Amino acid sequence: MDKDVGRLRWLSVILLVLVTYAVYQNSLNGSFLWDDKYLVLRDNQIRTLRNIPRFFGLTYWREEAPFPGANFRPLRTTSFAIDYFLWEDNPFGYHLTNLLFHIFNVLLVYFFVHLLLSSLSTYQPINLSTHSPNHLFTYSLVPLLSALLFATHPIHTEAVCWIKNRSELFCTFFFLSSLIFFIKSSQKSVVSSENSVVRHFDTTSHLPPPIPYLLSTIYSLLSPLYWLYSPKRQQ
Repeated sequence: MDKDVGRLRWLSVILLVLVTYAVYQNSLNGSFLWDDKYLVLRDNQIRTLRNIPRFFGLTYWREEAPFPGANFRPLRTTSFAIDYFLWEDNPFGYHLTNLLFHIFNVLLVYFFVHLLLSSLSTYQPINLSTHSPNHLFTYSLVPLLSALLFATHPIHTEAVCWIKNRSELFCTFFFLSSLIFFIKSSQKSVVSSENSVVRHFDTTSHLPPPIPYLLSTIYSLLSPLYWLYSPKRQQ
């Protein structure tokens, strides 16, 4: 049964990668659109990787960015610098980065849903190798269908096909990763009390916006997850 579980997971991952690539492979032939031309082609600061530390400072965003006073997006601009180092002005590489991160996010959705389902019955990770084929089918099919829906939903078209909007892909990547790591740590009883989570977010009150807003959104999801995985609930 262990081999069946591993085989199903690998087949699911391969299927998700292939389907996602098939849906968005035509974006690799796209060009630079609208804001892409300003953020990539006309930003001389991304021409060298030595400028990456500048992207995390305020001077660049206030005075040197293509749109002075624009939203703080250091990771996105850093990714542009890396893409330029690899591809220069070839839009193929920039679209490839967007597609790869969408594939990563699809796989994260798959593993996130799998983690949730594996603990719904007993609030402990379910060992599929000891369950019936029906359990094996259910706990493999539902995460796969959820990830397929996420992969093919047209709402992601702009984020994947428009180079500028890869910041949304980055946000989803780190958002889902944080939830997965929270669940894994909670299963190991690393989080001892709900108040400890609250205290972590209280320390962010002095941070500039929109960081507290984003963290509050994450906490709104961590709260029910903590309730699900709390030690008291598992007893």
